[in-house]
Amino acid sequence: ANNVTNISWENTCSSSDYSISQVRKWLNNEFLPKLQNHNEIVVSASWDYTSDDTADDTKPSRTNYVDDKVGMLTSYEYGKTGGGNGFLNVRYIWWTMTPYGGNSNVWQIGGDGGQYSNVTCDPRGIRPSIVVSPTISLNDGTGTKADPYIINGDKEVANKNELLNTRISGEYINFNNVKYRIM
Repeated sequence: ANNVTNISWENTCSSSDYSISQVRKWLNNEFLPKLQNHNEIVVSASWDYTSDDTADDTKPSRTNYVDDKVGMLTSYEYGKTGGGNGFLNVRYIWWTMTPYGGNSNVWQIGGDGGQYSNVTCDPRGIRPSIVVSPTISLNDGTGTKADPYIINGDKEVANKNELLNTRISGEYINFNNVKYRIM
């Protein structure tokens, strides 16, 4: 998914602690309630925000985590999916959940797909991640970029003459023969 918003990790540039971050509050207090049927679809998960000094393929020992319904990817997970050459490189700048070392910086993904340490008071993109309930049925898809899973009840495109205010975040609309996703 693309960035759904751009916000600062926190306002003072003094903390990279995800558990008290503005990003965590926004994800779970602002974003989550906007998801249709989130109580039936999204389950709570343990999100790892362990600090890491390097953006490589070595998974840091898990020392910091929170239990939430919404989180974000770590720099390690981004690297394991191919990093700048993988499908998660969407050419936008966005935060990972991984603090950089012992200072107040956090790993971000750059527009070129590289991983960079940045101060927490700069606004960056947010790409929420969720864990879907194992009881949810899928309509279609193989789980690839070209053929993503479609959750039962998800609409691909609005019906003709359907009002925009009846649509929800994540659904698609056609406007002037161009397909747009509602964010």
